[in-house]
Amino acid sequence: MRARFVHVNLIARDWRRLADFYVRVFGCEPVPPPRRQAGDWLSRGTGVVDAALEGVHLRLPGAVGGGPTLEIYTYAETLEPGAPVAAVEVSWGSPMLLHKMLDRSLPLDQIPAPFDKMARDAVGSAHALLDEVKGDAVIGLYLSKSGKVALVLAAEVANPGAAKGQLRTLTGSLAAALEGYRELAGGAKDAAFKVTLAQDGGRLGSDKVDLLAVSVPKNMEQEAAKAAYALSKKKELEILAGVRDQVAILAIGGGAAEVFADKKAGT
Repeated sequence: MRARFVHVNLIARDWRRLADFYVRVFGCEPVPPPRRQAGDWLSRGTGVVDAALEGVHLRLPGAVGGGPTLEIYTYAETLEPGAPVAAVEVSWGSPMLLHKMLDRSLPLDQIPAPFDKMARDAVGSAHALLDEVKGDAVIGLYLSKSGKVALVLAAEVANPGAAKGQLRTLTGSLAAALEGYRELAGGAKDAAFKVTLAQDGGRLGSDKVDLLAVSVPKNMEQEAAKAAYALSKKKELEILAGVRDQVAILAIGGGAAEVFADKKAGT
C-alpha cells in the first residue's frame, strides 16, 4: 500500500496572517472558500469543548488539481487570551437583528439634551462597528492571578482602523455622558467621581489601547469594597478598547490588563 501526502494541518493565532505569509513567500495558492469547522466530531477529535475552527486551504507550489495542501486554522477562542473561567462563542451571520435590537433598546428621541447627541454618536458607532465584524464573536470571563475579574468581548473585523475609530467614539461618548451626569448631579463631595479617558493610555499585552477609568465616589466605598474584584488597584472601574491583530476587543474590569499581560493566558 503506497502512502500519499494529502495535507498538513497548522493551528495559528491568526490564520489570515500565516496564510498571507505562505502565499507571498512560497507562492502557495488559496483553495476557496474559507473553511469553517465545528461540531461534536471536532470536539471529540481535539479534546476541546465546543471547539470551532476557521481557516483556509492552500495548495502547495507546483501542485495541480487535488494536490497536497496546507490547512491553516484558528480556534475561535484564540481571539481572546487563554484560560477563561467561561467563554461563549456567538455565531455571526447577518448583523441585521442586532441593528434592530440596538435601535429598539435606545429610544433616542426620548433622551434629553445634552445626552441626546452623545447617545446618537454612541449608537452610530455601534452600528458601524457591527458592520465591521466578519467572524464569530467571543465573550469570555476571566480571573487574573491577583483575583481580579475581566469581561472580554472580542470579534474579528474587516477594517481594523475603522473598528478602532468606532470603539474610540463609543468610549468617548460614554466618558462624555458620565461627565455630564456628574455635572447635573451637583457638587456633593461624597458623590463626586472622576472620569479619565486616555487614548492609547492602556495596554492589552504589548498593544496600546484606549483606557476609560471611572473612580468610585466616597459614598459608595462600602459597595466598592464588596466589588473589589471588579476594580483596578486604583479602585477604579476600567474599560480597555482597541484592536489587536484584526480583532476588536472591549475589556471591562480590574483584571483586564493583567489577563492580557499574562504570557500563559495566550499573549
